[in-house]
Amino acid sequence: MTQTFTQQYLASRAPWDDPAGSWAALGTAKAAMAEQVFGIVSAQGTPDCPTIGILTAPLSTTGTVSSITVGGINQALSAAELVMVVAPGGQQWQNFYTSGTATAGSSTVNVTATAANYSYPAGSFLCLGYTAGWSTLLDPVACSQLFPQFLPYVSQFNGTGVPATTDPTDALSIIQQEAGFQRGTPASMVAAAQRFLTGSQSCVMLERTPDAYSVTMVMRPEQVTNQTPLQNAVLAVKPAGIVVDFVYMDGFIFNEAIHTFTADALSWNATASTQP
Repeated sequence: MTQTFTQQYLASRAPWDDPAGSWAALGTAKAAMAEQVFGIVSAQGTPDCPTIGILTAPLSTTGTVSSITVGGINQALSAAELVMVVAPGGQQWQNFYTSGTATAGSSTVNVTATAANYSYPAGSFLCLGYTAGWSTLLDPVACSQLFPQFLPYVSQFNGTGVPATTDPTDALSIIQQEAGFQRGTPASMVAAAQRFLTGSQSCVMLERTPDAYSVTMVMRPEQVTNQTPLQNAVLAVKPAGIVVDFVYMDGFIFNEAIHTFTADALSWNATASTQP
């Protein structure tokens, strides 16, 4: 009897299951995601890229391209569909994703704003794009367009570890910034906290405070959207062995002082609401 990916995975892992259930729960969760990933990877599609229209207006490298003008496409397009512009001779080409539907015969194909990699002249070809199933899950941009729920899976490959509940736009930004390469640095810890701060996103990290193996992070309580995910995000990127203390307070600490003694008449009492 044919088994699903999940059934095969669970059967192969059974000898190592923890009786307490911790390994089983982890394995089941991973298998559930892998089942969906397997479905995407197996949907290879076709490598044929038929021409569906001819450009009647050029694409410029100035600014971004949000629409492609053609002499009428020969088939309908759905939203988030991959199309490809190919220059005459086939020496240059670029993929775009449709930002809406288009009916057969349409002379305009709207696409997600993208900078053109070449000045494609009128007469260039608009073709159906092709992306192998596996490549979608290795390309953050393609994944964000077609399967945004899998961006946390994509993030594993550059160590960013995007939480599953992260907004797709924020998730793509985190992956593209390669934040995983800076894991453990002060900047990465502050950036992790600021994802859950509003307004000026004030976050000051005091290193070696209160001791050599601790840091203290100071944030304004009114700017914090949710303390628990903020703290979890910081703890996920901190160096091993470092203790993090979180302090939520108004006012300014001495390290934030930006005024000079000789040129500023700011009173001590005023520093409660004005940065010294």
